[in-house]
Amino acid sequence: MRLILILTTMLLLSACGGSSSNSDGDTEPGALLRSSVLNEYKVSENTFLTLFSVISGRNYDAKVVKLVYKTTLENGDKVNASGIVAIPQGKTTASPMLSYQHGTIFLDSAVPSNNPSFDTSPLLAASAGFVVVATDYIGYGESKSLTHPYIQAIPSANSVIDLLRAARSYLQAQSVELNQQLFLAGYSEGGYATIAAHQRMQTLYADEFTVTASIAGAGPYDVRGMTDEILLNQSTLSQPAYFSFVVHAYDTWYDLDNLTLRAIQSPYDRVLDSRYNGDYSSAAVNSVLPRAKDELFDPAFLSEYAGLAGELTLKYRLEDNNVYDWTPDAPVRLFHGQNDDIVPYQNALTAQTSMQANGAADVTLEDCNAVPSTHVNCAASFALYLTSYLLSEAEGR
Repeated sequence: MRLILILTTMLLLSACGGSSSNSDGDTEPGALLRSSVLNEYKVSENTFLTLFSVISGRNYDAKVVKLVYKTTLENGDKVNASGIVAIPQGKTTASPMLSYQHGTIFLDSAVPSNNPSFDTSPLLAASAGFVVVATDYIGYGESKSLTHPYIQAIPSANSVIDLLRAARSYLQAQSVELNQQLFLAGYSEGGYATIAAHQRMQTLYADEFTVTASIAGAGPYDVRGMTDEILLNQSTLSQPAYFSFVVHAYDTWYDLDNLTLRAIQSPYDRVLDSRYNGDYSSAAVNSVLPRAKDELFDPAFLSEYAGLAGELTLKYRLEDNNVYDWTPDAPVRLFHGQNDDIVPYQNALTAQTSMQANGAADVTLEDCNAVPSTHVNCAASFALYLTSYLLSEAEGR
């Protein structure tokens, strides 16, 4: 879902040139392949940034640069991916870094490197004094030919981690100074990718990354638990395009014996094969899928999944992509609405209680106060919560 730091207002784009490149050969993950300046946003020319400067106490102009970098899939294959880095202009002090993970996007035209103003969060944070990176994720931008590995922990984390590596190379070459703070943040899929990246950084790359804090809103951290809730307990899906995307992505990337054909009733199975290619909006996918669970999913599949010995490979893959059962060393700030109609609130409770039970010292859960506290309604509330937290904790802005 779209995250905005204040109420939705689009920024006007003004194209700027400039690029640099190096070989796209067999380079290591995190290698910077190409960079090109996309836009420069001036506070004096943009009412939205001017208004935000009152809240943030800063009013830096921001430059947005597209980065093409190398990352790896879950199977170890290397691919080119893309994202952006947004840099405050005219700063004389070292900046904190924010890795911002966007929510679920269906249209390739809306990802950060194709449309930096679709989700203005990186721009706003840069104008407040942060250096901000935002990955397109695998399956968009430079890697559009691939199916997006939706709600899959390793490729989600890798796309974040390797962009941070590429951005550090670019920033060093541009003499942009960073301080020691690294914040991770995102809502919905972005919340999931935030926790997945934090876990992988701490587990595998602690000598390279030290996370200051993660701020995650409405993420499906318990992928298996969320799937059980949808398939076993819910009768309707408010927006079937989202969970159907999970089915399509898992069927594409894992050996699940034609999951789409087995799980989704005809003719809707053909929708999944044709409309998750970056060319259709969520509304376009939702418009051709039924809301009733029993109309969308095949009865035999639902019966099989409900059995203790049914769909074991699928259940294994779902559990393998859970990101809640670990012990974060850095603070984790969870945010969720109790009336969330897409990602059940239980995900946040499960993550909080599991992390605390494992010994995590600083994991909190903030309930969304929107009325009703649905997934969409809570996006703006999360934005305000995130803004408040970042402005209170960041140094050197």
